[in-house]
Amino acid sequence: MAGTKPGKKYNEKKIRKSIKGLKEFYTGVLALALFEAIRGVAEVPREHFFPQFWFFLFAFCATLLPFYHGNMRYFDDNYLDTTPDSAWLFMLDYLLLSIVAGLLVWMGAIFGNEFNNGDYFIKIYAILLLMDIVWGFVAKFHSDSWDEVKHWLWLNVCTLAAVVLLWGLCQLCPLLHEHRIGVFLLITLARSVLDYGLNWDLYFPEEKGPVAPNPEPGAAGATT
Repeated sequence: MAGTKPGKKYNEKKIRKSIKGLKEFYTGVLALALFEAIRGVAEVPREHFFPQFWFFLFAFCATLLPFYHGNMRYFDDNYLDTTPDSAWLFMLDYLLLSIVAGLLVWMGAIFGNEFNNGDYFIKIYAILLLMDIVWGFVAKFHSDSWDEVKHWLWLNVCTLAAVVLLWGLCQLCPLLHEHRIGVFLLITLARSVLDYGLNWDLYFPEEKGPVAPNPEPGAAGATT
């Protein structure tokens, strides 16, 4: 691993193996978040299946998908496809992403018998965005992925501002407060759709390098 400590050579193969293990651990944590949400749905009494419950469950799934997909792509581009610059910076990066994963588990655990406060879910969602913004700025200064994460970062800033604005307006307008769940769902869906739209090349990178032309029919057996 280049740049970790001057004069000290690390076993790059073993370090990459460890990074793959941490990536699998991160996948397991997000799987736990989804499991918590599904378990909560299974345990909720039938009479508690009110519309806002389904709205929040849909918002949770729409949030979990791009967060998992984007972080997996980030791990590949910055730590598996290239040589990391520093072990310490990698650990800081991983710590922040683990906090984000923990918040997603927290959101998933909200579903269940006690799911009767949508405002609590919105607060955790706002904290999730704030932590992801912190991670985005950290990534800017220690990795070469700024061009890849900048759209994600500013999208989170705008989404957090929209959630805070919604929260503030709900205190002033009782009518908006009654419809805050639907507005929040639209915000989360818009964030996920824009996330994939703005970061399509990150999520689905194209093959780099020249593409070999298809041989003409009969060319394989031609002789000169």
